[in-house]
Formats: sequence, structure tokens, C-alpha cells
Amino acid sequence: MNFVTIDFETANMKHNSACQIGIVKIADGIIVDKYCSYIYPPSLAFDENNIEIHGITPEKVKESPKFDELWIEIKDYFENDNIIIAHNALFDMTVLKACLEEYNIDMPNFKYICSMNMAMKLNPDCGRKLSNIADYYGYEFKHHDALEDAIACAYIVTSLLDHCGIDSIKHFILNKDINLVNRFPYGVNVPKSYRPNKKVNYPEKISVKEIAPNVENFDEKHPFFNKNLVFTGELKHLSRKQAMQIVCDIGATIKSGVSKKVDYLIVGEQDISLVGDDGMSTKEERAYELISEGHSIKVINESDFLKLIKSGGYNG
Repeated sequence: MNFVTIDFETANMKHNSACQIGIVKIADGIIVDKYCSYIYPPSLAFDENNIEIHGITPEKVKESPKFDELWIEIKDYFENDNIIIAHNALFDMTVLKACLEEYNIDMPNFKYICSMNMAMKLNPDCGRKLSNIADYYGYEFKHHDALEDAIACAYIVTSLLDHCGIDSIKHFILNKDINLVNRFPYGVNVPKSYRPNKKVNYPEKISVKEIAPNVENFDEKHPFFNKNLVFTGELKHLSRKQAMQIVCDIGATIKSGVSKKVDYLIVGEQDISLVGDDGMSTKEERAYELISEGHSIKVINESDFLKLIKSGGYNG
């Protein structure tokens, strides 16, 4: 089993505020390399909530390298065809991308997997949160220390693969029935922050009954034609109502909730204060539960959603 696990801790609600990174390299199922460092973020304005979670303060990082200095030391982990794994990976990938953008560093290109999604697919009984899965497999660690979390992630990945009799991460990737592999930086969008500072901005709520086709003829070759679609989260490039109208005009059916009959779940940006620590809405959680039971629901982000719209020749 060869792969690399990573974990970030952040100073505040901005994704570019990484203040600690932990990295673990696994070869043949054992840890062969570990890396951990505090990071001097672009601002020392640490949020009290973040400090309460991980215990990292401005005092602890004031002599630490900035991300661009640290990148020279760690960039090899993200090259050489290494598979990167993180728990709730979209968060860590967003932090990584935000930090690279902050210092105008060229984006690496690598495959990554979310260990939370692995757990939901391979062994739903063990839970979703890193601490819950670790408890399930009898592993104790100090949660929200970047290195401890990266080691715990590596442990649960090997435990999950062993649980299913999969002898390598390569064989896991090649399993077409699982399909949890993503490629960085595609589909990783960096919002301004991952939690509102003052008031909660609830996603726009549109009743599916408000949406009706504006066309008489549909393109029956379009990938969304005659498919059932559900939306969750806030879209960045168009409103929820606009997106729903587009797919309705393509010939799709919009559903208000996730069920076995749903073909696609389109996931926008999630407000962590609304969805909780695992970063997923109840719709997304339900989709992955059904996927783990063998149902073929495709969970896609906004970027992939827009590409699929255009792939069918839609120009509305």
C-alpha cells in the first residue's frame, strides 16, 4: 500500500490561513516518512474558535516558515505519481490551493481520495468523522494536531482496505465500482471563507414546483436528459433557480430530496456552520449512504456540472 496522507489546520476562516501541516508517507503498508510544521499564515489574526479546536496560537507560529518557504520542502510529496489522501479531502485540497494561489506557486497535478468517502463506501458502520472511524478500529490519537490526524488517516485507510480484502491503493483506484478518485486542482474552488463571520447565509430555497420547461423539444442525447437531479449547497457561477431552469429545459427532472431514483447530486459550496464537521449536507450524506448500498448516484461539483451542461451542446 503506497500513498501519502495530509492534514491542514487553519488560523481563521480563510482557506489560505494554514497554520500547520502534517504529512505521512506509506510504503508497503507502513509509515516510511513523516513531516510536520507550523506555518506562518498571511495574517496573524487567529480566530478564537480555531484556537479552541487545535490549540495553535500566533505565538506558536511566529518563528515558522511561510507557505512558499515550506513548499520547497514538501512539494515532492505531491509529485512522482503519489496518491494523496485526506479526511474530508475537499477542505484540505481547498486550503492547499488557496495557499498556492496566495504565493503564486504553480499548481501540482495529482490524484487524491477522501478517506471519509472511502469509509462511507467500504464500511458505513464505522461512521464518517475521523475520530469515530479511529475509535471503530481501536486507534487512539490527538485530534486536530495535523500530524496526528495525518497518521490517523493513514491508519484508517489501511484498516478500510484490509477490511475489504483490498491489498493496495492501486487496486482500490482500479475498481470501477468505487470511483472515488479526484484530480487536483480540477473542481477545487476557493471561496472567501468557510464559515460566515456574523450571520448565517442560508442557501437559496426554490420549490421544484416553480420550475417548468421553457422549450417544447429536448435534446435526447444530452447526458442530463431524462435524468433525476438534486441540488445542495450554494452555486458560485449561477443561482440555484437558473441552474434548475437550465436542466429542466434540457429535459431533466428536478427532485427535492435524494432517493434511490436520483441520478445526479450537484454539490455547491457548503456552509460548515450549517452542515457540521463532516462538511456535508444531509442530501450529500444520504447520497453516499445509497452509493454504499450499490446505487449508481453520481455526486458532482459545480465545475463538473457546468462541463456536463456544455458537453451536450446546451447554449441557453
